[in-house]
Formats: sequence, structure tokens, C-alpha cells
Amino acid sequence: MRQHKKPNRGYVNHSYGVTASEEERQSKAFGPKYTSIDFGFNPDLSVEDFPIRNATVLGSLIIGDYEVELTKAECEKIMYTMHEAMQSSQKRYRLGILQK
Repeated sequence: MRQHKKPNRGYVNHSYGVTASEEERQSKAFGPKYTSIDFGFNPDLSVEDFPIRNATVLGSLIIGDYEVELTKAECEKIMYTMHEAMQSSQKRYRLGILQK
């Protein structure tokens, strides 16, 4: 077997593989940017980068036409922020403090 020479970037959600009809269905059900959300791994990560430090670039968050390179610490902050946003929305609903 030959060794693969190209850097394999890899993606988490494989958003490029969604068919047009499935993309349309998911856009209606989940929002217009849903199918475009993905994460592309940093092809330059190597064994020497482990254990991963906070400043290590893991890859890029892709939403629509935007791509933002993120470190480990930034990924964790985004996950925390999104979790808190969902929790806070539920709390605001339960407390009855949403705009009418």
C-alpha cells in the first residue's frame, strides 16, 4: 500500500456531502446555515503537538462562507458560550421574562 502524500484535513460533519434536496429540507427544519456548519481539522497537527496545549490551533470552524481558525481554548470557550446561551434561553422562558 502506498503512503498518502496529501495532508488529510478531514471534517467533522462532512457538510460537503449533503445533497441539495437534503440541504433544502434541513434548512427549513433547522435554519438556513445548518447544513453549512462544519469543523475542518488542522492538517499540520502532529504527534509532537500532543498533549494539546490551549494555544494549539485545532482547525477551522466553518459556517456558511465564513471560516475561523480556532485554538483549543477558543473551541472550549465557544462550546461553553453556546451551552450557556441555550440554558439561559430556557431559564428566561421558565421565568417568563421573554419579550412579548
